[in-house]
Amino acid sequence: DRQIFAEPLAAACQILQQYHFRHDDDAAVVGTGKLGIMIAQAIASTHTPVLVLGRRRDAFPRFEEKGLKTGLVSDVLASGRKFSVVVDCTGSANGFDSALNMTKPAGTLVMKSTFAGNTDANLTKVVVDEITLIGSRCGPFRVALALLESQRVKVHGLISHRFSLAQAPEAVAKAAAPDSFKVAIRVAPSPSDA
Repeated sequence: DRQIFAEPLAAACQILQQYHFRHDDDAAVVGTGKLGIMIAQAIASTHTPVLVLGRRRDAFPRFEEKGLKTGLVSDVLASGRKFSVVVDCTGSANGFDSALNMTKPAGTLVMKSTFAGNTDANLTKVVVDEITLIGSRCGPFRVALALLESQRVKVHGLISHRFSLAQAPEAVAKAAAPDSFKVAIRVAPSPSDA
């Protein structure tokens, strides 16, 4: 099952290639989806304190099971807490705006989200606070596979649903459902089917 997560973890590892975490950094990952859990674990593998932020508490248990700290975006914004490195992987313009408002002056905001339309984020803040923006996309499979092999990134329990190839239409529909996290389609019969 680990190899199923190689591609999203490689995208997460690209951040480690683009930004070299320092001993005094503190990081926030804004977004509680598949990419968020990969990014948070990749950052944690550098021994950097990381807080995963989402809009709803019901997404937190799978992060907490991996030893990650969690919090609500609304609570952090209300408290005024800021981080030296913030990663936006929400997939929404509002998420980007929240992430920007959590970034310390002279901090770094890593953008993993792509979304339709434009953002109304205050980009003057980027200039005034001298925030470094990093666009980040795909990444190194070699690094991702090494993290998976060493189990420094844990993926146990992240596949929410499994289907056979004959059930592919069902699997695609389930992947779009809100109760789905990661759907796996078995192409060949499993040893237990023999």
